[in-house]
Amino acid sequence: MNNSPIQELLRSQFEALKMAGGYERFIAQQTDPHYAEINFVERLSEILQAQIDAVSMRRISRWIKQSRVDDPMPDVRRVTYEPERNLRKSVVQALCDGYWVDSDEHTWVAITGASGTGKTFLAKAILLSLIRKGHSGIYYEMTEFLDLLQTSRRNGRQDKFRRTLEKYEVLVLDDFHLTSAEEITKLDFLSILRDRFEHSAMIITSQYHPRDWYEYIGGKDATLNDAIMDRLLNGCFKVHLEGPSLREKRANAISREKFEK
Repeated sequence: MNNSPIQELLRSQFEALKMAGGYERFIAQQTDPHYAEINFVERLSEILQAQIDAVSMRRISRWIKQSRVDDPMPDVRRVTYEPERNLRKSVVQALCDGYWVDSDEHTWVAITGASGTGKTFLAKAILLSLIRKGHSGIYYEMTEFLDLLQTSRRNGRQDKFRRTLEKYEVLVLDDFHLTSAEEITKLDFLSILRDRFEHSAMIITSQYHPRDWYEYIGGKDATLNDAIMDRLLNGCFKVHLEGPSLREKRANAISREKFEK
């Protein structure tokens, strides 16, 4: 059937339908004698599944690019579980499985711990795992996120920014704080929390335990602060990392390796 008119017709039809993955599976079937014993329906099903898988992979690749996680290092397979870290593998696996994203009651996840304990790495690793399981998500460093909130309001585009965020099932805010934000920005942040509370999930990292976050919201509007804290902590699942700085540990290991050489 190589280069025959019917194969050329099929190739053009697959191409017109943008089914490159399905066409590749079709060609593989044509060159494998094993498929001569498989009926048409099973072969067609396999071709269609190959196309579905190809579309899914392209979508996931696009979502990873859009996630703003530009570091190739975060990977749950790289997460370590030394006893002093206070981190259980079963907890990380459950968060990566995405049950809390799929549930009707979308839960916030707070990852806390001292500087260098791996909060950002863990948050990014969980986000990338969720994306690979079909959940869209986006990462922001908190200072940058607040700047975007302020800029969008000055430009009259705060509604557009909120609609953009609504496209993502999971929002990661790294190094949470609000002390430097204007009151109007805090109101916009509260609106985003309200938008996401019933419909979307969020991961927040902080050097401080959630019970101390009130102090880092700042400002004089106690009612506004209470509302933000209520949204953040209602149903919040807490992961507190302990132990020495992983950055310092890694640097010491590299130094020892160079010395031993």
